[in-house]
Amino acid sequence: MLCRYEIQSCFLLAFLAVTAFFISDAQGQVSPPTRLRYNVVSPDSVQISWKAPKGQFTGYKLLVTPSSGGKTNQLILQNTATKAIIQGLIPDQNYALQIIAFNEDKESKPAQGQFRIKDIERRKETNKPKVKDPEKTNASKPAPEGQIITHMTDVIFLK
Repeated sequence: MLCRYEIQSCFLLAFLAVTAFFISDAQGQVSPPTRLRYNVVSPDSVQISWKAPKGQFTGYKLLVTPSSGGKTNQLILQNTATKAIIQGLIPDQNYALQIIAFNEDKESKPAQGQFRIKDIERRKETNKPKVKDPEKTNASKPAPEGQIITHMTDVIFLK
């Protein structure tokens, strides 16, 4: 018959074995990329950028799929990459994008999003500053009299 201390030791050893198994599995996981961004480069090209995950990983898988159900295109990138240009896109087409960090036989959860070139261009247009009355716009002001500590000037961006 097992004494009380032997039973406690068996439970402790079993607990440590299970804990070690789960910790070693979690340490092998790869963190996902974050901060996925899109920028139109040309009428059929988009530059995507992301923030690299922390920790060790071998590279990235970039997956681009037309939302209409077309073929998924896969690109393998080095672990030093934080941006890529996707060319040959159709401006009216919606695309699903996934970027996955990988390390040997492990993969991160995907950073994912959807985009359409026309929608990205439209957002850029709405973010541009607008000049209501060009006659009242003046990018320079006369310098103040006396000793100048700081002088500020309005800057207007015109297309």
